[in-house]
Amino acid sequence: MWLRIQSIFHLAVTLTDTAAFGLAYGMRGSESEKVVRRLMVELGLQVIAKRRRRYSNYLGEITPAPENIINRDFHAAKPNEKWLTDITEMAAADGKVYLSPIIDCFDGAVVTWKLSRNPNGHLTNGMSRNAIQHLKCGAKPIIHTDRGAHYRWLSWIQLVEGAGLRRSMSRKACTTDNAACEGFFGRLKNEMYFGYERHKKSAS
Repeated sequence: MWLRIQSIFHLAVTLTDTAAFGLAYGMRGSESEKVVRRLMVELGLQVIAKRRRRYSNYLGEITPAPENIINRDFHAAKPNEKWLTDITEMAAADGKVYLSPIIDCFDGAVVTWKLSRNPNGHLTNGMSRNAIQHLKCGAKPIIHTDRGAHYRWLSWIQLVEGAGLRRSMSRKACTTDNAACEGFFGRLKNEMYFGYERHKKSAS
């Protein structure tokens, strides 16, 4: 049985931290998971699973955070009343890309969007500048973000406040405060990204 376990372990090049389940399954249920785990310890077989690092743009409270004006109320009575924005990471055939859109709470429409190789100020500032340029005279939406560094830098603050937009910011580590934008990313990836990873195209 030891030889059987060693053979399965070395053949399974994509083992995860649930390796014992996989090994037990490979032995067709002849031994329990507990027995397999004990034998793995005796044989010195240890699974090293690489954890995928989730993208985060939080760099601390580098500037004062504005009030959470939206407060999870994503209903808007008219266009350009409430905007949501965030950044999401995706992998292309030639590297990672970052998408930054602005979503209108009125109908869920994408006001504008921008792709970049780097999740930096050029991405968020360029996207926001484009949205502001297309605003009708007198329109001054609330723009809601998470607590990411891109929305705490003075260049972004001056850009949106200079156009008369009111800033709103999620509470720390509270993704549900920007749930409607997160939901947009989820739908986008489910419909246009997940399941197509093997056919990834170049971002350029």
